Amino acid sequence: MSLVDRIQVVDPGEAALAELMLMQFLARWRAVQPPIYGHFGPVPQETPLMYPAGTEPRALWSNRSRPTASSMRNVDSGCDADVILQFPKA
Repeated sequence: MSLVDRIQVVDPGEAALAELMLMQFLARWRAVQPPIYGHFGPVPQETPLMYPAGTEPRALWSNRSRPTASSMRNVDSGCDADVILQFPKA
């Protein structure tokens, strides 16, 4: 199942916009050819394709890098959570 197929299952109203955003991102990636894709270490000097959302991009990147979520929490509507009022003792 592709990413767009999954979005169609989870939230059909968002599938067209998500596909457009994905296609724009991929087109930009092909056009720019960044020297690095990104990582979780110190902020690099060279412009990465992506950087962790919540960190400050360098001014010299000139808005060519995109903030990217580093956690998949709350991404899939099929996820369930339970509140734990007491933690098991180890």
